[in-house]
Amino acid sequence: GIAAHWKYKEGVDKTDNFEEKLVWIRQILEWQRELQDANEFMETLKVDLLTDSVFVFTPKGDVFELPKGSCPLDFAYRIHSDIGNSCIGAKINGKMVPLNYTLQNGDIVEVITSSNSPGPSRDWLKIVKSSHARNKIKQFFKKDKKEENIQKGKDLLDREIKRQGLQNTSVLKHEYLEYAAQNSNYNTVIDLYAALGYGGIKANVVLQKIKTRYKNELNLTTEAEEKVQLEKYPEEKPKKTAEDYGKLEKAVKVSGFKNMAVRFSKCCNPVPGDPIIGYITRGRGVSVHRTDCVNIKNADDRGRLIEVEWVKYTNANFVAEINIEAKDARGLMTKVTTVISDQKTTIVSLNVRTSQDYAYINVSFEVKSTRELNQIIKQLKKIPEIVTIHRI
Repeated sequence: GIAAHWKYKEGVDKTDNFEEKLVWIRQILEWQRELQDANEFMETLKVDLLTDSVFVFTPKGDVFELPKGSCPLDFAYRIHSDIGNSCIGAKINGKMVPLNYTLQNGDIVEVITSSNSPGPSRDWLKIVKSSHARNKIKQFFKKDKKEENIQKGKDLLDREIKRQGLQNTSVLKHEYLEYAAQNSNYNTVIDLYAALGYGGIKANVVLQKIKTRYKNELNLTTEAEEKVQLEKYPEEKPKKTAEDYGKLEKAVKVSGFKNMAVRFSKCCNPVPGDPIIGYITRGRGVSVHRTDCVNIKNADDRGRLIEVEWVKYTNANFVAEINIEAKDARGLMTKVTTVISDQKTTIVSLNVRTSQDYAYINVSFEVKSTRELNQIIKQLKKIPEIVTIHRI
């Protein structure tokens, strides 16, 4: 209102692209209303401010400007959120392309929609480029799948509690959860659980807020009170027996130390062949993670990281975990379990849930290396109903 009044009084010429600037400001204000998290708001600004543009056309000749690197989903959400949510495919210049196709200047984009579409996939958040599309996808999961997100959020928090060994504490006390919710800009604990479910906040961040605020109530010790005692390797290396090579704790060695207590993290489940790194825990030895593990990337104390490596030979079994998204069909579970069993692999756990004609399968099984794991995934991808496979 003030800007418009100033424009009228000053008689600003239309060639000053003033209207475009007002549209840009309105867009920023809209983002600010949609995004409660300040860090997410700033990330949205950076994405749109610091990227070049690509210009594409609708079949009718209308021009749309998108960030460079955008895909057909960015285009669909730019037209309308309903178009994006019901998108099942796209044509570029008359030819079918995958949804992760990178749009080029001058492309003619046709979005294919279906009224039976189950809605966006969480994997879309990894391929869209524009902040507008990303925000609309997140809004879909916030509104349309709130109950599902709440349950998923609770499951993620429970899993993180077990990973950190906090099962016997009162970390889930309602008072503590209310503090974490308010400190994270969520109105209620339910909103916090929903945010965990749709990826708005990470479970380890929530627990860190609670542990920092209620350290004394939870009887948590400080880093200075728990020091990991490390013993240097001697000149002569001990010989390993055949039995040793079948033990998980003998499958890796910690650089410069021996007899170090080693455990394999359940957040990323490393198996031989994965690039790995160690993290010195408080009183529980070294926790081995994959180098791409999100908990390692977000580790506060980088000084606790330590080099570890796989021993040359090991015949131990390691647990690998994958998530499968598939079109729900009769006999689907039989196909999945048959493929895994045919690879002479033991299934450790299997959970499945269905939603809007889709099945979401979480399965853990034993492997000896990434080679075995990749072979199983390769065979699973041959099942026609399977849409995506994602390793945890």
